[in-house]
Amino acid sequence: MGPFGIRIEPLGKTSFEEARTAFREQAAALVEGGVDLLMLETFGYLEELHQAVLACREVDAKIPLVAQVTIDEEGNCLDGSNPETFAARLAEWNVDVLGINCSVGPVAMLEAIERRALEVG
Repeated sequence: MGPFGIRIEPLGKTSFEEARTAFREQAAALVEGGVDLLMLETFGYLEELHQAVLACREVDAKIPLVAQVTIDEEGNCLDGSNPETFAARLAEWNVDVLGINCSVGPVAMLEAIERRALEVG
């Protein structure tokens, strides 16, 4: 499941609840269809990703959940969140796997991962 392509509150007109409802509908259909895990990918705005995570957990709290952000050349999400911030948030939200995808290429993605690894290590 990916982002809407439009901004949600506070930057856009779509409310958190509207976003969560849409993500919940998608997750429910996928779970009903028999998926083994749910994957959220290419999110540039953490608050939108948070609504997607909440929706997935509302549908099935036990299904494995992968969440991936997209970053810029500096390693930050489109909302400016740095690797330390987005990794900490995803950990707080209890995703099973966190990652980076569809970004500026492997070098920037590796550097972002290394920044986080150095903080944890």
